[in-house]
Amino acid sequence: MTKIAGRLGRVAVSSDGGTTFFEVAGITDMSLSAAQAELNATAHDSGQFEEFISGRKDATLDLSLLWDEDDPGQNVITEAFTSATRIDVRFRMQEKLTAVEFLAKAIVTGYSPSAPNDDIATADVTLRVSGDYSFASQV
Repeated sequence: MTKIAGRLGRVAVSSDGGTTFFEVAGITDMSLSAAQAELNATAHDSGQFEEFISGRKDATLDLSLLWDEDDPGQNVITEAFTSATRIDVRFRMQEKLTAVEFLAKAIVTGYSPSAPNDDIATADVTLRVSGDYSFASQV
């Protein structure tokens, strides 16, 4: 099994339908959380064990950033939050031909800039996937 350094991860965003992606600069942490709901399908004739089927999927992408208002990627996120519009998101654990990437459309549901007195300015962002998403091979 190949180990991948977390620092190789990348997120890129697009506001033009996925034609032009801008890499988000200043990422200090990123986390993709995808889930699938479970639906209880237990009936009287299920016996003593509960039965479940798969329900809907959802996902969020959380980013911790070093604030950079000159970064085009961060600006796409800021504009999407301000205008309440969906953006295209590309999440990669590494940039490598045929490596897996996550592709989705998302809305910005969390946007928290921070300017501490004795530290660097940061922002925490939550992107909520809206609609379907896919895991695909990078090309």
